[in-house]
Amino acid sequence: MNSTDAQYGDFKHLSAVENQRALLFINGGILIETISLEAFLPWCLLFEKIAFHVNQAHLDGQTLMMSGHTALSEGQLALLGYQILPIRAFLNQSVTQLQNKIMRAYHWLNWDSHSRFCGKCGSVLISIFDKLEKQCPTCEMTIFPKASPAVMVLLHRKNELLLARSPHFQPGVYSVIAGFVEIGESAEEAAKRETHEELGLTIGDLRYFASQTWPFPDSFMMAFTSSDPIGELLIDKIEIEDAKWFNVRNLPTLPTAGSISRKLIESTIKEIL
Repeated sequence: MNSTDAQYGDFKHLSAVENQRALLFINGGILIETISLEAFLPWCLLFEKIAFHVNQAHLDGQTLMMSGHTALSEGQLALLGYQILPIRAFLNQSVTQLQNKIMRAYHWLNWDSHSRFCGKCGSVLISIFDKLEKQCPTCEMTIFPKASPAVMVLLHRKNELLLARSPHFQPGVYSVIAGFVEIGESAEEAAKRETHEELGLTIGDLRYFASQTWPFPDSFMMAFTSSDPIGELLIDKIEIEDAKWFNVRNLPTLPTAGSISRKLIESTIKEIL
């Protein structure tokens, strides 16, 4: 074993990509340069500079991603020209291409850390550095990252949007109705069921808007709009804290800019106005 292999511990394959920049997910956030806001960093140089310890590493095409930790405080990192930002906060200020790479990387790293054993025989899975899947050395089953399909629906009528808030939202934030697709359902069926269960309303027309990976922890979101729902608003107090019709010119605090729910709301407002 040479000195490089000793420095990287169990990640000996990293010696082949020493000169590549990487996305570093560290202490629960993403490490960036404070002045440039650059997220792709020369990770090899940071090992000694910030005492970065690798827990996970993966090469996804041209994107090198790592997660780990450092013993340095925020103040010590700041003196070196770096800071750790929460993932969602950084997504809000990133361009779309970088957003996609960060969400894909974070999704994989989260799945990797929670997928250690084979669900068929219980053996410890083997990670493949430059492939998304894992393999079981005993039963030879191949395991791929999980994505949980979910739908969201924005209801509207004339110049109003129906927005709701869940108890786990930040104070004052309202968003669209959302829920997971159940076994045997289509996305459209799930959208209609969620609307009726959570709001007591029946919808007929559904217009597809867009989809987005949302790795918190592993959702694949499919967004729809629907106009003029039928019925009386009856809120399910278990999952929904409040729901109201809002005039598009007097809206409450909305979801973060990087989310598909925010894009769905803004696109619908443009159509209405």
